[in-house]
Amino acid sequence: MNNKQFIDEALRVGSRHFDEKSKEMVQASIDRMVANGQGHETIAATSAELQAFTALQKAQVMIELERNIRQYLKDEGML
Repeated sequence: MNNKQFIDEALRVGSRHFDEKSKEMVQASIDRMVANGQGHETIAATSAELQAFTALQKAQVMIELERNIRQYLKDEGML
């Protein structure tokens, strides 16, 4: 596996893990709102806001992850 393939695979794994955790967080928030008797409109709006927020977070996390991977490869003399 060359460095580009290694970076791409690490980013795919990181992305998949982030997506799974984000789904769990959004679902937990929806479950709490349902338990608290929130209306469907409130739940839908909050869910959309959470999804937008997690998309922004994901972009930031993925940039940082790629930076860290590249730094690791440089430190190990592989890049």
